[in-house]
Amino acid sequence: MAVINYQNCPAEWLPMLTRVLCWFDAHNKAVVGKANKQPTRKDKDQRSSVSYFRYVADQWKPLDAFTKSYWQRAATYCAKTNYKLFVADTSYRYRNHLELPGTPSDFHQLWALAIKNPGGSADVRATWKTIAVTGPIRVWFAIKKTENSPPADYSFRVRAVASYMEGGENKTEEAVYTSDTGSFDWCWQSLEFGTSNRYYFELEVFLELHKYDAEVLIDNLKISDKSGQLYYEYFNPPRPNDWEPVPLVRKEGWEFNPFWDPTYFEQKFTI
Repeated sequence: MAVINYQNCPAEWLPMLTRVLCWFDAHNKAVVGKANKQPTRKDKDQRSSVSYFRYVADQWKPLDAFTKSYWQRAATYCAKTNYKLFVADTSYRYRNHLELPGTPSDFHQLWALAIKNPGGSADVRATWKTIAVTGPIRVWFAIKKTENSPPADYSFRVRAVASYMEGGENKTEEAVYTSDTGSFDWCWQSLEFGTSNRYYFELEVFLELHKYDAEVLIDNLKISDKSGQLYYEYFNPPRPNDWEPVPLVRKEGWEFNPFWDPTYFEQKFTI
């Protein structure tokens, strides 16, 4: 039987330890086949998760019908079945020695958009834009925030700005959500604004973390107008780490400031 020992290592050792682990993986987990291809560490981790299936089944079988229906409701947010969501969640818990089984959540499922501002020295903003919208407008999202230090000005904000023409002039209507200071767990927030049946030639949604050292997680972002759903994003790709924001083209898509980089933005796996 294998003997497992856990040891805390200084953060500055992690790059060196990662290189050492990759070297041992290449020699101890090598796969020889006709394709003559050496799988990456990521591929090996994904394949090794298959071995958790029998443990996941043991956790799934005792659940009653009500709990399984709760997993099904949570799975509708991320385009999965209840069992697929349970497998992903439970496998992650096994790998990281977390409490089993997990609890399904309407707020968040596995992946989220992380917005960060290390040191609170930058103006960090993610912007989603579209055109040709009819009021009223609703922006709906789940949010979780971890504060590292108090904000210098205001806390995290979500601003929705709709532009229209009236009397030959450009005018705007907007709604603003400002989060409470401090850290808080997942919760729903929404913005509802706009004049019924008014045509807006442009809609911009800003996620702003200016001069504030915190990490904000956003999930299940849904934007709708009078005609129905305009955009829905659960940041959960077909394959892990493959989510790519639609770039801003002709006033439609995502724009990131300062830029898309793990320092400020990332698609983050969290439960």
